[in-house]
Amino acid sequence: MVCTCSCGKEYGFEPMGYWFCHRCWCLNDSGRISAVASESIIEPDVAEGMLRSETDFHIEADSSLRANMNSWKAWYASGLAYAARGNLTQACTFWTVALMNITDDVEAGEFVTRTQSILVEIMVADRVAGRKFMLPYPSSMEYHCMRRFPDRRGYCDVLADSLFEASSSLSRETRFSLVNTCSLIRISSLKVHPDLKYHRDCFSRIIRDVDSFCFPKDGTIGPIGNVVFRHTKQLTLWLTMPYRVALNDTERVISDTTMDEIHRLGSLQPDDGTAGFVNHLMNAVTVSADLAHMRSQRKRDEAKVTELEDRVFDEIRQYLDKYISGDPSPVPENKVYLESTLNPTLTSSR
Repeated sequence: MVCTCSCGKEYGFEPMGYWFCHRCWCLNDSGRISAVASESIIEPDVAEGMLRSETDFHIEADSSLRANMNSWKAWYASGLAYAARGNLTQACTFWTVALMNITDDVEAGEFVTRTQSILVEIMVADRVAGRKFMLPYPSSMEYHCMRRFPDRRGYCDVLADSLFEASSSLSRETRFSLVNTCSLIRISSLKVHPDLKYHRDCFSRIIRDVDSFCFPKDGTIGPIGNVVFRHTKQLTLWLTMPYRVALNDTERVISDTTMDEIHRLGSLQPDDGTAGFVNHLMNAVTVSADLAHMRSQRKRDEAKVTELEDRVFDEIRQYLDKYISGDPSPVPENKVYLESTLNPTLTSSR
């Protein structure tokens, strides 16, 4: 199944009524799923119960949302329906809309905690069951949370901590992908934090978590588990290569620059996901994933490996060069979800 946004971007998932394009942030409508489903609001606990019991409720969720576009509960239920299919990308975006429909800050704070908890629950359950899931897109939640709750820890930071802890009792092979998912969740927050000191701390946390996974202190690994241990350790270390390089380079830049200048340079950059210098870091992470898997192959193209390594280093160089020069060039298609980007033809009735 392929769904196409009016901007031309194609996605390979089955839409369930409404869905968001993550390039232009248009709210698309694939059509009402059913005319006979109940249009009452689905309570969050009820929706989560149906998800846990593997009850298919996407028809009810779609009908509820269409009848209650101003209800955060309706947006949450629709997001859960996507999450039930492993589409955590759409789920996080629907939940961002839900957050913006909650006017009470206490209720909003409780909702934020609820979404973090359910995301961890879904990712762990899917991984244990061998089901695939699309990576969550928490950058938009990070963006809105840091404005609404400036004194709370970042959304991505809490989510990654919770997932890392929840995975600690799993087998090494099962935990492997979740540990690396934690790294991707943390790094996604950098899109809306153009402060290089924040970046340095984020890299440090990623490396600390990964090293605790790769070099366990107890050393209780039997001979049968050694093969899995070596493979997951090596691949995970390769995947963190860009973070280690970026950490060394950001520490050098920070040590050679005054704090006032670091603050000034950060203030020049957009914080809505479009900062061009951060985009280079994201490119390095993407390329390094291909590089890590290529390195793990027995028969590999060494020339290609060298080419990808050069690309990773070049992207990290550009990441810091653009920051140091104060280049505020944006990448518009990387903008995180903003309410004003909703398709007005679909929200005019709200």
